[in-house]
Amino acid sequence: MSFSHVFLVTSDWDVFYLQMLIIHSYFARLVFLVHTLRLLRKHIPPAISAGGFFAAKIKKSGCAHALRCAREALIASEGILVALLAVQERELLATCPDAVFSMISFAASYTTMAKFMLLQSQGTRRVPGCADQLIARTIKRLNEVSPSADHPASRCASIINNFVNIWLDKLSAYDAEQSKNKAIGRASEA
Repeated sequence: MSFSHVFLVTSDWDVFYLQMLIIHSYFARLVFLVHTLRLLRKHIPPAISAGGFFAAKIKKSGCAHALRCAREALIASEGILVALLAVQERELLATCPDAVFSMISFAASYTTMAKFMLLQSQGTRRVPGCADQLIARTIKRLNEVSPSADHPASRCASIINNFVNIWLDKLSAYDAEQSKNKAIGRASEA
């Protein structure tokens, strides 16, 4: 638990600004971890990562650092969405700078990207945890606080909704591919 979380619980003033501080701290962590993942992907040779990028182990430590960074980044991205949903002063959300809505969009995009990675690498349809509910509630909250269709909160909700639609399209294409492969497998057995 960070200092800002302790202060948020014990303080009665400036709670909204402390919640924004929590979003900023989670975002800084997320950006660092995503950058680390990008550099690992760039510098881990394909021979080491024969079992997949996330299964690659670093020579000296023997740990799957990429998998650990991806998990931590997912926790940070979900932390941003949870911190947004925890804001009690909803009318103040509309006054946030555009950068906060960009952070929220980035967090939702990473959460959706994690779903793509799991589907592609392991055939898993769901991310463990409550990512789907967080994204749905985030879209709803952003639409609630937005005073107009051109407001950054509304545009952020639209961007996140587009991520969800792309995910659903990818998932239906994956399901069609799997059923086609099963049909081909049954036909070849007969």
